[in-house]
Amino acid sequence: MDWYVYPRSQAAWVADAKVIFDEQGLRRLDDTFREHQDKREVQPPAPKAANAHRLLQVSLIPVAAK
Repeated sequence: MDWYVYPRSQAAWVADAKVIFDEQGLRRLDDTFREHQDKREVQPPAPKAANAHRLLQVSLIPVAAK
């Protein structure tokens, strides 16, 4: 979870999640994961340049070389 993008107040466990460890004591939703996903607002993908995928591949070469 990125707390800089999504405030902690929006954090919650869905009804069908099996929680093993919860140090924060997050609230529980009444919806299952699928129901929660169906209710969300989906943002359109950000426009990308035609060569964006190729640039990403090239930028990963030094990482793969290590």
